Amino acid sequence: MNIRRKYGDIVGIVLAGGRSSRMGQDKKNLSLNGRPQFQHLYNMMEQVFENVFISLSSTEAIGDQHRIIRDQYDFQGPLNGILSSLSANPDSAILCVAVDMPNISIESI
Repeated sequence: MNIRRKYGDIVGIVLAGGRSSRMGQDKKNLSLNGRPQFQHLYNMMEQVFENVFISLSSTEAIGDQHRIIRDQYDFQGPLNGILSSLSANPDSAILCVAVDMPNISIESI
């Protein structure tokens, strides 16, 4: 799909934080099309939105090449990433995609 317009008024968030304790391995680093799942989603969202961030817990790392939003609250779960993203972008709408959604398409976004 050829995206003709990047939306600057909506911020794209890849929710990639968490321990993946039920899965037994870090789901954000699972390989999809030869790259980590978080990178696949980040690249897809960059085609649609001018501003894309990866939401992570306060202790996780993925490198310096991405814009990151750290969890700001003292509880676990995806709601922490969503609330932290809203706090970091108070004047913008956000669209969050969970890192464990490997079949999401750019058309869906």
